[in-house]
Amino acid sequence: MGREIVYCWKCATRLQGSDFDAGTAYRVGDKVSCPDCIDELVADLPAEEQEAILHPPKRKEKSQSVKKITGPIKTQPDAADAPATRKGATGVRPRTGTTGAVTKVRTGTTGAVPAAAGAGTGVRRRVTSAIPKAPPPPPEEGAEESEGGEKPPMNEKKKRLILIGGIGGGLLVLIVVLLILVVTKKEPPKNVPSALEDDKPVKTPVVVAESPKEKQIKTLLKEGFDLKVKDPGSLGAQLKKFQEAAALADGTTMQPKAEDALDDVKTRIDKAVAAIDDQVKTPWTNNDFKPVLEAYEKAKGLHEFPEWKDKLDKKLSLTRNKMDDTFHQFKKQAEEARQNGEEAKIQEIKAIITKWESADYTEKFEKFLQLMAAADPDPSKTPDPSRNSPTPAVKPLSPAMKAFMPAWQEALLPALGRDFGAAAAAMTGAAARADSDEAKAAAADDAQALKDLGDLYADLLKTAGQTARLQSFTLEYQDQPGVWKKVAGKTLKVEPTRIEFKPDTPKDAKELPAIFIEITDLNAGSLADLYRAKKKSLSKKESDLLARFCLQEGALESARATGGNAPDRFWHFAPEARDRAPKPASREFEARILYHQSEFEWRKPATKYNSIEKSKTLITDYTSTAIVKKYQPQIARRADTGKEFIFLPSDLGATGDYNQFKLRREDPAWVTAKGIDFKDSLYNYIEAEFITLPNLQYRCWVYAGGCCQEVWNGSYQLSEGTTTNKGKSVPIDPGGTMAAPLPIPGGLKKTHDEHKPKPEKGAKTPPEHPKTPAKWDWISIPLPKAFSAPGAKELRLLTDQLGFGVKYIIVSSTRTKAPDEALAKELAAQATSAPPAPKSEAKGTAQPKEWLVIGPFPEGLSKEEGPENGIDLNAELKGKGGAVKWKIFNCVMTGAQIKLDWEKGPFTSKDNVSAYALIHVKAPSATEGRLYLSHDDGGRAWLNGSRIHENNKTGAVKADEFNVPLKLEEGWNRLLFKVTNSNAGFGLLLRITDANKAPIPGLEYSPYGDSLDPP
Repeated sequence: MGREIVYCWKCATRLQGSDFDAGTAYRVGDKVSCPDCIDELVADLPAEEQEAILHPPKRKEKSQSVKKITGPIKTQPDAADAPATRKGATGVRPRTGTTGAVTKVRTGTTGAVPAAAGAGTGVRRRVTSAIPKAPPPPPEEGAEESEGGEKPPMNEKKKRLILIGGIGGGLLVLIVVLLILVVTKKEPPKNVPSALEDDKPVKTPVVVAESPKEKQIKTLLKEGFDLKVKDPGSLGAQLKKFQEAAALADGTTMQPKAEDALDDVKTRIDKAVAAIDDQVKTPWTNNDFKPVLEAYEKAKGLHEFPEWKDKLDKKLSLTRNKMDDTFHQFKKQAEEARQNGEEAKIQEIKAIITKWESADYTEKFEKFLQLMAAADPDPSKTPDPSRNSPTPAVKPLSPAMKAFMPAWQEALLPALGRDFGAAAAAMTGAAARADSDEAKAAAADDAQALKDLGDLYADLLKTAGQTARLQSFTLEYQDQPGVWKKVAGKTLKVEPTRIEFKPDTPKDAKELPAIFIEITDLNAGSLADLYRAKKKSLSKKESDLLARFCLQEGALESARATGGNAPDRFWHFAPEARDRAPKPASREFEARILYHQSEFEWRKPATKYNSIEKSKTLITDYTSTAIVKKYQPQIARRADTGKEFIFLPSDLGATGDYNQFKLRREDPAWVTAKGIDFKDSLYNYIEAEFITLPNLQYRCWVYAGGCCQEVWNGSYQLSEGTTTNKGKSVPIDPGGTMAAPLPIPGGLKKTHDEHKPKPEKGAKTPPEHPKTPAKWDWISIPLPKAFSAPGAKELRLLTDQLGFGVKYIIVSSTRTKAPDEALAKELAAQATSAPPAPKSEAKGTAQPKEWLVIGPFPEGLSKEEGPENGIDLNAELKGKGGAVKWKIFNCVMTGAQIKLDWEKGPFTSKDNVSAYALIHVKAPSATEGRLYLSHDDGGRAWLNGSRIHENNKTGAVKADEFNVPLKLEEGWNRLLFKVTNSNAGFGLLLRITDANKAPIPGLEYSPYGDSLDPP
């Protein structure tokens, strides 16, 4: 065989067997590596295994002492006698470092030694290993050992026999070798080394080692198939394995197999859902929805993976939608049955609805029957005076009004679409055409009321846009054309035209995400409720108008809540109002859904690119819809985002726990106010977030300032950026531990002392020499030639120096030349005259260091003080000893425990008092955790306005005294605490954990969150 030749697992460098012996090549399992690639190969191994591979213990050569030999020793051993060389190659260097056994060579024979193949070629074999000792011949039978343990010499007869045998054997071997050479002498086959071609490389086939990625894919597929066999019902676990395999296999030769496996498990999931559909087919057809809902709810619990629950949630939603449609059909059928005198039909419908066991539908149907009875009472029945009707006493319509109702309803239709002016004009025309004086008077009254309602409607919308944050309501809005949806929850953020609303999550259900509700989509009842909540008290005219407004849109409950009076005709019309109302075009709702999705996606850098794509779709495909017309400028700006970004100082953010960048108002710029330790510079930075589009090349320039190279000595981090460290390319992603040095413009002194001004003659003190951004210049930040994928990217500029400044950052796919000073002056004018930028996304710290506190107030949990009704950081509240205001208080951290100790301050009094503490917690996603707390003495806690804890204890704080479930919403959450104290110790102790008492990763803390501004 030839010498061993293999190739490095990564760079394919050729390696020989001698490289391993020399310690310049390595074996790790079934892979081999050169020195340049070994670090990456062993990176995931434990430190002990790495040390054993990289620095193996030196092998000790076995000592081979040569004992006294009585026979002659060969001085020219041939290749066959060299135990440390590779067999079959002349001139091959001996293998070193071997620790295996070495073949012993008999040395006690005499006479000529037969030559091995290849002898006489002039090639000398160099033997570097010691000649091993050969065992002596066995003693003659009956011979005794000599003194000293030596064996007696052979007798002459024995020697002659051995000599003859040795000569004969040697000649026989020589003849055989010569015959082999004669028979086999021919041209050596190509790529096979001959015995004489020692230094020619052996071309052996390269065996491509299976990559770690391929191994991982195969492992995932095997695990998934094993689950399918052993536990066919483990659909979620199988789906996860095949999804991971398919994601890894994308673009590889294993992609078809992974996708087939994924399609198979998806098909089996669909079949499992279809089997449930078959089970409920009969009750579904018979409008018996209770067993249908129960079956889907029960099936939902069979598996825990999201895809399964989403499918069952859709089935449940579809069932509830059918219930709603069926209910409206039943109302029409009941109305027709009442007109035809078919009471049995009504009772049959009622029985079906009762079987649904839905209190909501049962109550609605009862109210509908009562309204029908009030509108057209059965004269054969005597009314029960003791009966409490949920509606005002509604009189039957007169024959004249019954005859007029079709024309009245026709005139009212524009008002159902909120066009009150057109409705008023139509009602005036109906009044003129009416046949009776009663109808003329009623229509004329309604026409004036519609005009007044048109004026009030604008105030209703404005007031709804001023609703306080974190207020609880039940709102009803049009979710799809003609489909009204009720949702209970809290207002998260209210804008002039829409409300961001967080629905309450049902018990043991998946956390519901926040939604947007356009204020104009709210039904009349919800608008009336928001108006009443803001106004507190209403005039009689407002109450009456709101009652009409609610009834003409079918909101009976809200109409009663207004306390206003409305004519009987409105109560008669209310049950059918929604069926009569014009339905908006479906494209309006498609556009609305797209717009709301793009709004949520725009908030997160990771999904901004998706928001841009949706904005492009809205501009091109939904231009004529109402929502695109309303928000057209904003949608158009987003659709055009991504080609160039120009960041003024107000657009940049300064973050980090060690942040020393301060925004200079005059000649706007971010300038560091303090020098810090170099190790902390990773947390002292200016950042700019931008979006890249596909198939575009971007360039970046920064307008930065300093007074010398020392001050300019900053660095940067960039998404998908790299720098060179110890000869290797390393990533410099924001948030990592590596950064690239900033380019430094020319013409600057190296150190700050080098440009220190000379003191004037006779001056007692040296002139001031502060570090400042005296020289501003454009520097180029190298970006990748092509980003790996479109989407959010981030640039951070870091420094540990005082006096380093940043004004503008430009990221552009359209500019090819560096900006000049003329552009800097233009941007300076914009930065100076531009209005204050909208409040950027609030950012917190990893530790809850700062809190807002206020007090002292009179002692007692039962008395509600100002903070319980709303947070206004600028308000002065009446405290126990006078006016009190919110102030910052720094807590003490002991491990994960947060301690607010007020025994020595900051409150003027600590006996028989209470105080409040406030902090905001930002969660990266909806999270369920635990709040472990204790207080001295009594205490309360609120999360997002809802009370989650109260205990009027006495005594000192104890770690983890109370365990409170905590449901954090995605984004900022407000935690408010109240603590009372009778005397002595006074304070609060808490920590936030997951269900296993471990810290929840990714939480941020801020006294202000995203809803409060520092006073």
